[in-house]
Amino acid sequence: FAVLATLKEAKDPSAGPAVLAVLKGAGLKEFPSRNANALRGRAAEALGEVGDLTAIEALRPYASTGSYVNSVTFCSVNSIVSIAGRVGDKARRPAAEALLECFPKTDAISEREAAMRTRLAEAVHKGLGTVLGDGPDLPAEWTESSRAALLKAWQARLGKGR
Repeated sequence: FAVLATLKEAKDPSAGPAVLAVLKGAGLKEFPSRNANALRGRAAEALGEVGDLTAIEALRPYASTGSYVNSVTFCSVNSIVSIAGRVGDKARRPAAEALLECFPKTDAISEREAAMRTRLAEAVHKGLGTVLGDGPDLPAEWTESSRAALLKAWQARLGKGR
C-alpha cells in the first residue's frame, strides 16, 4: 500500500505499467494480499496519477461493475476521469465510452443502498461532465427511463466530434 501511495504521489508515468500489473494481479500469485480488493483500489487510485490510455481499458471492468458498495468502483471511475484530464484529447473518447458503462442499474433496493447508488451516479455524471464538458442534468429520480434518457443524451454529446 505504501509503495502505491508513493508512486501515486510521485506522479511518474513510467510507473504506470508496474501499477497496472498490481491492479490486474491483486490477490493472485504475483501480488498476494489479505485484502485484494483494497490493494486493487490503491492501484486504481495510483493509476489516476500515472496511468495512460492502457489504464483506462484496464480500469473499465472495475468502474463498470455498478457496485456502489465497492470503493474500487469509485476509485476506478475517478481515475478514468483523472487520466483523461492528464492525457488530453486522445483519452477523451475512450474515457467517456468507459464512463457511459458505469451508471448503476435501477433495481429496487433499500434506502441506504439507494443513497450509495446515487453517489455513484453523481460521480459518473460529474466525470462525464469533466471529460466532455457540460451535458444533461442528472435526473432527480433514478428510474430505468430516466437512466436511459441520460445515457442517450450523453451518447449524443459524445457523438459531437469528441
